[in-house]
Amino acid sequence: MQSDIPGGRAMRRDAETDCRKLPGDGARRLAALAEQWDVEPSHIALAVMLAALSRQTADATVEAGRGGGAPVRWAFPAGLPLREAALRVRARLATGAGPVTVATPAPASELPATVRLEVTGDGAGGLTLRASCSPRQAERLLHALRHAYGPDATVGDVPVACPTDEADLDLWARTLAPIPSVTLDQACGGIARAAPGRTALVLPAGTGGVPAERRLAYGRIEAEAVRLARRLAGSGVRPGEAVVVACDDVERAVVGHVAVLKAGAVCVPVGRVTAGEAGEIAEVAGARRALCAAASREVWERHCRVLDVTEPPGAPPAEAALPAPDFTAPAYLLVGPGGGRHGRAALSAHTAWTSALASRTARAGHPPAGVVTAGDLSDAAALTALWWAFTCGAELRWAGPRRPLAPPGGAPEGGGTGTTAAVLSPGRYRRLLDGLPPAAGGGPGSVVLCGEPCSADLVGRHFARWPGSRLFAEFSGDGGPLPWAAREVGPADAGRALWNAGPPSPNVRVRVLDPAGRSLPPGLVGEVCAEGAALPHALPRRAGGGVRGAVDGPLRSGRLGRLRMDGSLELAGGPPRG
Repeated sequence: MQSDIPGGRAMRRDAETDCRKLPGDGARRLAALAEQWDVEPSHIALAVMLAALSRQTADATVEAGRGGGAPVRWAFPAGLPLREAALRVRARLATGAGPVTVATPAPASELPATVRLEVTGDGAGGLTLRASCSPRQAERLLHALRHAYGPDATVGDVPVACPTDEADLDLWARTLAPIPSVTLDQACGGIARAAPGRTALVLPAGTGGVPAERRLAYGRIEAEAVRLARRLAGSGVRPGEAVVVACDDVERAVVGHVAVLKAGAVCVPVGRVTAGEAGEIAEVAGARRALCAAASREVWERHCRVLDVTEPPGAPPAEAALPAPDFTAPAYLLVGPGGGRHGRAALSAHTAWTSALASRTARAGHPPAGVVTAGDLSDAAALTALWWAFTCGAELRWAGPRRPLAPPGGAPEGGGTGTTAAVLSPGRYRRLLDGLPPAAGGGPGSVVLCGEPCSADLVGRHFARWPGSRLFAEFSGDGGPLPWAAREVGPADAGRALWNAGPPSPNVRVRVLDPAGRSLPPGLVGEVCAEGAALPHALPRRAGGGVRGAVDGPLRSGRLGRLRMDGSLELAGGPPRG
């Protein structure tokens, strides 16, 4: 049986006897270690190969035996000293004749049910490996044997991926796509000039204490955002400076987001926080100014200079000109849960947002009527909905308690689905479904779930409620609004044991790493990480406060997963194995 890999290579499951000679440099290194550890080089070689094969099993164990004896279960945790593994090989497998038979039931890899390994000397200090497995597996084992191990090496130092695996992974990483050269504030301004009366924001009755539904046009939001941006520039806000936007008032927060971006600053959206959490956020972001309504002033004025977005703007100073748009500049600094308690923050450029937007539109199309969301503008889903709606010129509608996900008149007769797109987190979508009455009318034309993985149960509930509504899942390993992988979900996904998160998003490279930070080939479980132009950069907090530069290297999710043979990402449960 054969499985194609992008790039034209193929991987085989059927066992073949592959004979390879360990090059002289690798044989000499094993001989030097054998002398230090008082074992035979062949014992070290078998220990390395058993460790490498165990890494392809779910519990890091294999069953191995030689001759007619009963096989023994071997455990190879990452921290096990390699010398200890070699000593176990000497004690259990040194006697007997013939190859070592290894049971490796790993149906997600191309391993057969058993692998037979044999290491022999050539009389001149060299070693020859014979393995009954695919040529790719033999290449991996030989690569592991060639690795330079120190006297204190552990099983975690044994590499699994070979150079050919790395080449395949690099080919998969080339999911480059054009990035539209537009920013959120530019898109809002363009729509406001073309159709100033078009509805931009719809807030349900009761929002902010107002009894009636509120509608704001693109022209009004643009005018208020321009005035506020000039106030920011006049107050000394520099391009690239972080500005907090308190998001407890949705209407004012939308204007604040657009205004901060027009001023060339970096938006730091924050929900309701305590005074202590506000101080931590200001420290992490290095923010000197905050935009908020009167209700949030007391919280933020202890840490930042506050501009109340509800104050009459007055005439802006003549010198308060707005900077030219910079498409490559940072747009958002998102501080993690806990108000920055752990110093976690992510800085993302306009390019990352527009890349994610372009790929989402390619999957789900333009929302013809509007985008429905909930929460506040510090939530990943709400931010996603804001960008999607405003760059497409659609209505951004906030869903209140027990509010239908389709606008009045937007659902066809007979309980069908409407023309809106709902953008929610899986948890909020579940709660919204729980709160809807049995006869809630037509649903949205599509639902986009952001951040956390969507459960199989939620998939079943969605299609049971609205069988005609499309469902899209966007997985972000950091829980943020920029997806690492995404796909359309169907009713068959309600029965999946492992969640298929889909192929990596354009301009994103998803990697599965072992505990030592090395890339794992398809089928092997490790920590899911990602990097690329469509993702943010992590920012750590220094001991003395403030923010330093973006961290190089991939973003880490803390989730276990594996790459499938088609290049898509499959998520497993539990924390990463150490």
